[in-house]
Amino acid sequence: MMIKSVKTVNMDGSKKDYPVEWIPLGDRQYFWGNLEGTAINNGTKVDILVFKFDISKPNQIRKREEIRSILKNLTIQIKYDDMYQNNRPDIIKSLDYFGEEIGVKK
Repeated sequence: MMIKSVKTVNMDGSKKDYPVEWIPLGDRQYFWGNLEGTAINNGTKVDILVFKFDISKPNQIRKREEIRSILKNLTIQIKYDDMYQNNRPDIIKSLDYFGEEIGVKK
């Protein structure tokens, strides 16, 4: 598939492009790439958002939790084409799993 666009919306209906755009500028400790135009082969995955935190530092654990509390209220919408350039149904996923306790599986 070929990603055409990525959009996120919060619970109030406000919209931005990528999830990282909801995070305050001073807290954007991340590795990031623009996914538009990215080709993804069947059965593979791509990371949409990767944050690196040092869990031995209490201030970084606090920041991680603050960022998770922002992301849990977002829904992401990905528009894409298949390998024949046919429009495919949008992928729409809630990011509510960021509200789950870390290390606890359902």
